[in-house]
Amino acid sequence: MLSLTPLELALLCRNFIFETFQIDLKLKWPNDLVDTHNKKYGGILSHSRRKYVVAGIGLNLFSVKDINLDQYQAGFIFKEKTLDNFNFLLQLMEYIITHRYKNSFDITNDWLKHCSHLNKLVSLNDESHQITGTFLGLGKFGEALLKDQQEKIHHITNGSFTVY
Repeated sequence: MLSLTPLELALLCRNFIFETFQIDLKLKWPNDLVDTHNKKYGGILSHSRRKYVVAGIGLNLFSVKDINLDQYQAGFIFKEKTLDNFNFLLQLMEYIITHRYKNSFDITNDWLKHCSHLNKLVSLNDESHQITGTFLGLGKFGEALLKDQQEKIHHITNGSFTVY
């Protein structure tokens, strides 16, 4: 079952980080938080269980001092540990609970405002094939809409995603 929950959670995390720390992260389909160079700062993992969605949030808050950050395709929200992890988690959870979206239109519309690759060339790989095309936006259930070279629009529900 498809759900907008992972996209909503990624959007809420992005909004919390922006409002709290003035860090303007972007969204990469389906649920990654990235910067303008597509370095990954975090993401959402989710799994549908009957009528529920179980989700986990992973954020790269800060790095260990001895690591050269240039060798990774990851970014860190803070250069060094400057906050208490537990309080950060409590603030994030409270923000998510109090800022949930009321309808799917607002989730999709706001997600697209912060999308890192809207109208850009992308490639999606799943277990059986690869589709390259222009990322047009999101379908009704959060699926990626890609237009290939033959002008055919594909509704993609999963796969590995690359932005060119």
